[in-house]
Amino acid sequence: MHPAPLQSGESPEYAKLLKEALVYLQRREPNMATHVLKRALEVKPRDPLCMSYLGLCMTMVNRNSREALALCEGALKIGCYDAVFYCNLGKVHLLRGSRRNAYAAFRSGLKVDPRNRDIRQELHAMGVRRHAVFAFLPRRHFANRIGGRIWYMLRRLFG
Repeated sequence: MHPAPLQSGESPEYAKLLKEALVYLQRREPNMATHVLKRALEVKPRDPLCMSYLGLCMTMVNRNSREALALCEGALKIGCYDAVFYCNLGKVHLLRGSRRNAYAAFRSGLKVDPRNRDIRQELHAMGVRRHAVFAFLPRRHFANRIGGRIWYMLRRLFG
């Protein structure tokens, strides 16, 4: 969780609020971080970094928040050349249960910053899926789902 450095000319109040919010986020207190980030947005409206973290915190509090997803996507449109925005968007998608979109966001973030530690950790935590049994069918197809279960049981039985 590494925010972009403070820009020259930014309000010291904004910087203090952002730092405070990130401390709450690291302590896993998204409610407090949300309140602080909303105050920071009042000081500096439409700030992409603040919008992105606010979207993440709101999703941690309410997993189905459409507003949170819109905030992260809006932050990405405003300030798209920072991997932090892609990382937060990926985390929001994961919390909402959309692994495919999360993976796409993380991969896009690695294109911006191939060494981003947070994104690499998230991708590692997601794990790697095995190939579908019938590659020519969609992954969610009945045959792939049943075939995958059978394949899994056979692998457990025979090593």
